[in-house]
Amino acid sequence: MAAEAPTVRINEVESDGGTPGDWIELTNTGQVAADVSGWVVKDDKDERTFALPASTVIEPGAFLAVDVDGAGATNFGLGKADIARLFLADGTTLVDSYAWTAHAATTWGRCPDGTGDFRETTASTRGAANACVTSAADTVRLNEVESSDGSAGDWIELVNTGTAPVDASGLVLKDNDDSHAAVLPAGSTIAAGGYLVVEAPVLGFGLGGADSARLFGSDGVTLIDAHDWTAHAGVTYGRCPDGVGVFADTATATKGAANDCVVPATADVRINETESSGGTPGDWVELVNPGTVDVDLSGWIVRDNDDTHTAVLPAGSVIAAGGFFIVEEGMLGFGLGSADSARLFAPDGFTLVASVSWTSHAATTWGFCPGGTDLVQMTSSTKGAANDCGSPVRLNEVESSGGTPGDWIELRNNGATAADVSGFVLKDNDDSHAVVLPAGSTIAAGGYLAADVDIAGGFGLGGADSARLFAADGSTLLDSYSWTAHAVTSYGRCPDGTGDFTATTASTKGTANSCAGDLVTAA
Repeated sequence: MAAEAPTVRINEVESDGGTPGDWIELTNTGQVAADVSGWVVKDDKDERTFALPASTVIEPGAFLAVDVDGAGATNFGLGKADIARLFLADGTTLVDSYAWTAHAATTWGRCPDGTGDFRETTASTRGAANACVTSAADTVRLNEVESSDGSAGDWIELVNTGTAPVDASGLVLKDNDDSHAAVLPAGSTIAAGGYLVVEAPVLGFGLGGADSARLFGSDGVTLIDAHDWTAHAGVTYGRCPDGVGVFADTATATKGAANDCVVPATADVRINETESSGGTPGDWVELVNPGTVDVDLSGWIVRDNDDTHTAVLPAGSVIAAGGFFIVEEGMLGFGLGSADSARLFAPDGFTLVASVSWTSHAATTWGFCPGGTDLVQMTSSTKGAANDCGSPVRLNEVESSGGTPGDWIELRNNGATAADVSGFVLKDNDDSHAVVLPAGSTIAAGGYLAADVDIAGGFGLGGADSARLFAADGSTLLDSYSWTAHAVTSYGRCPDGTGDFTATTASTKGTANSCAGDLVTAA
């Protein structure tokens, strides 16, 4: 069957929760049946695999939908930035793949089936031929209007908001007079995301200072789109953003190209910190107002990297001068991914006020440090407060009642890069008791370092005592923890590096803390 491998292709992908869930559709473009028993489907993670069951055959021209997160299937979902891959039964020979960067409003599918390029389909067609025919009424919109150059120089620009070319032949343009009608000639095709300018000679009429531009279906009656105005624009009227926004005065005329939109002035509100890995009570975006006056955020919009994920801030949303405003996951209506963005827009929906992007979850949160311009991993999560840009090294676990070889203090590096802790100083509650970490002491990103503090020249930790971490100057306090009695096991942060100290369920010197409620698993 190896010779038949090229005839089976990935044909359609549902990544945004279809029925019964996410799925990958295969098709056989060959002339004979293809036995795909044991062939393997994966997403972007090699450990997420599903082998097609025995006796799975795809007839010529037929389709097979593989449920990747349905009951009894592979139990892996497809993300909005992901890949679908098809392998032979050996699990390593790649037959076909398709990667995408955002969920489709419908599905991603080949047009034509099995052989064409992937694009957004017009409808989900699980187990059947892809829906690739785009209706002009669904995607063609008025985009820009020139009405002030007199009848000889007026024009109307159309845009195709879809992901495939569309035939606009036969569509009808009118002004506010039904007797003024221009029929688009045969062969009027608009590329995906492209523009078509209808000049005055084709229109056959001029546009007045108080007039309309109306787009109708080929019957001349079904209204597709319209824009009315009461005076000539200073330059032109255009949608901002193209094809979907409201009409407004443009900065310059951009006949046959993207509109040159006038960006309104907005208050200086910034994205300050983001939680993308499940905070309390979920993911969130923190805004900050560095100004001296309160700012009304009513109607402002927050999106991630998917334009269909839109959260409109409710009336009464105000961020105080110098204050913070948290947009919770419940308000967002969507979570934030490991490779994602947070974007803040003015109420018009296209004026971008602030934007941040990241490529992986932070161990803590992503945020900005004073004076910094790059998004960095915070030392700790500071929801609704000033960002924590201190040393990423924190006290993590304390043994005060005689461990092996005695009392010890464990440090953890919460940062994304290795931390040099040479010269850092550990003390208990007595400033004369100090242990200096030797030259060359480093802690890997996410790693641990346990310092034995009661060996020769050190100190022991009492039943009521403290552990304190200082910078190499011996006076800048980086972290501390105090207790009133020995722990039966040890005291440790739960979760590691960022949580509050509590009694652990077991001493874990130099490794992740053992916390109450941890799920212990084994192969």
